[in-house]
Amino acid sequence: MLIIVKKNTRVLQAWVDRFRNSKKLKGNALFIVDDEADAASENTKVNQKKVSAINDRLRKIRDTAQASIYLQVTGTPQALLLQSLNSNWRPMFTEYFEPGNGYLGGDFSFQEQRLTIYLTSFILLVMKHRKKAQTCCAPPLGRISANLANWW
Repeated sequence: MLIIVKKNTRVLQAWVDRFRNSKKLKGNALFIVDDEADAASENTKVNQKKVSAINDRLRKIRDTAQASIYLQVTGTPQALLLQSLNSNWRPMFTEYFEPGNGYLGGDFSFQEQRLTIYLTSFILLVMKHRKKAQTCCAPPLGRISANLANWW
């Protein structure tokens, strides 16, 4: 059985209830793949000595089975790796996968020239929305906006 679940407190609670009221997990292991595990799954209230809602629901789902494997997937593992040593969510090991042929990555997305174009595009949209002339911006931003407006 494969179940894809949105990381939303109400949705996760509904699955907690389903698993607790079902006999499907009785004697079976549960395999959880958490995509973007660093986004909402971590206990963001650990320093307040509390448990965040999504982390609490994931723990409850994990604990409904006799045994479980929790696979955390992310492109930015810092949050996962920097958990305290006694956290039940800290990875036991990590595995690196080489990017595929079609992967563009940060070097493509955040080239200085591209970033300038995206930023300028955003500024132009804001200016257009507010119906203000290009004179609202001090050089060099005004120059960039004018150049991009001609190009656009």
